[in-house]
Formats: sequence, C-alpha cells, structure tokens
Amino acid sequence: MGIIGSFQGWVDSPLPIWDKGWKNISPTGWDKVYSNHANPYIYTSGSTLHVNNAAASTSDYIIIARTTGKVNLSSYSYISIGCGIYDDIYDNGKYAYVGVSTAANLTSASFAASVSVGYKTKQYAVRSIDVKSLSGEYYIYFLMPSMKRTSDDDPYLGIDSITLVK
Repeated sequence: MGIIGSFQGWVDSPLPIWDKGWKNISPTGWDKVYSNHANPYIYTSGSTLHVNNAAASTSDYIIIARTTGKVNLSSYSYISIGCGIYDDIYDNGKYAYVGVSTAANLTSASFAASVSVGYKTKQYAVRSIDVKSLSGEYYIYFLMPSMKRTSDDDPYLGIDSITLVK
C-alpha cells in the first residue's frame, strides 16, 4: 500500500545564531566582559569563534566573553552548540562553559543554564543547553579557564555552531 493523503503545514526549523558567521542576532558580534589576567583574547578564525585564555597554566585565570546581542529563548527548548577544547592540554580538572544569562557583565560562571566542556572533549562535539524553563532575552556566554598545555600552542574553546532548537 502506498501513501494516501497529503500534508500541508509549517514545520519549525532550528534558528542558527553562529554558523560561519553571525545570524539572527542583533547587534552581531561578541565582547570580552571579564578576565583576571593580562593576556586573554577572543577572535574569529575562519568559521570558528575562539576564546583563548593565553594563560596555559594551573593558575585560576579565566576569560568570559558573551554575544553582543541577546536572543529570545521564550519559544525554544535547547541551545545546540558545536564546540570543543583544542590543542594539547593536561587534565587539570577544569572545564570551559557555554551558558546563558540576562546579566550583561558576569565575572563568574553564574549562568541561568549552561553546559561544561572538559579537556577530554577536545574533539568537536555537539552539546545542548536545556532552556525550556527560561523565557525572555538572554546573552550567550563563553567561559574559558586556564588549562596547562602540553605543547607550545595555547588551549582554546572553539565554537563552530550555535543554534536555537524548539
């Protein structure tokens, strides 16, 4: 038996925020909002957002960056983030975080919701932040702690995609 009937309707698709460039957010871009040492930096390289602590040590240094614009999470269930920690590092028990907050200038990981990215997840992986209980406008935050390196390259949190999912 074949397919009988037809379907007409609207199928919601995910809403990309970062996918080889900023989309569906205004204003576009991101800002460093906090660091407790002198050499952190954020930059875009190709299609990846980089949060680089540049303090490859076991000290308690952090850098916190966030999107310049806010996203309305009211009708979304998850934020899907394609990311990983890159370059050679030791396990020093520290994690990077991607999270959301209504606050404009966080100085710690006090997010309304977040996901951690550990050193063992150096390879690219997609992680999800559950935002079903949140409504209204939120910044998307990126926190990178200092992590001891095993080579001359600085470890960094690389963000390849950010997508809102219903």
